[in-house]
Amino acid sequence: MYRHAWSKSVDALRLFTGNAPLCAVLPAVHRGAYYAGSMRHHPQVRAVTKALAAQRGVPLVDLAALERPFLDRLNPDGLHWPFELHTVVADAMAAVLLAQLGHPSPSPAQPPGATAEPPAAS
Repeated sequence: MYRHAWSKSVDALRLFTGNAPLCAVLPAVHRGAYYAGSMRHHPQVRAVTKALAAQRGVPLVDLAALERPFLDRLNPDGLHWPFELHTVVADAMAAVLLAQLGHPSPSPAQPPGATAEPPAAS
């Protein structure tokens, strides 16, 4: 179901927007007590998303990689990000999207979780 919906979404976006830049995200992590700290499908979702992005030529932003330095500063629920992380993610996404338009990144260094190139097909 996830593979089908993901692929159809990319196809629809490309059909209706032409050459609009796209980026996908790899899942974030959490420390949520509401979920008993469980992230049991995280590795599978990461792997499937990476494969789909490679097949469809969609660059990725790795939310977990961007989030790691902030894990001790998540909101008390263990799920929601601090304001600074929202800025880091926005910068990473902007760098990926702008690269597809042939524009330089708005910041001097590309954030560590951003890849302007789609992942290699596996």
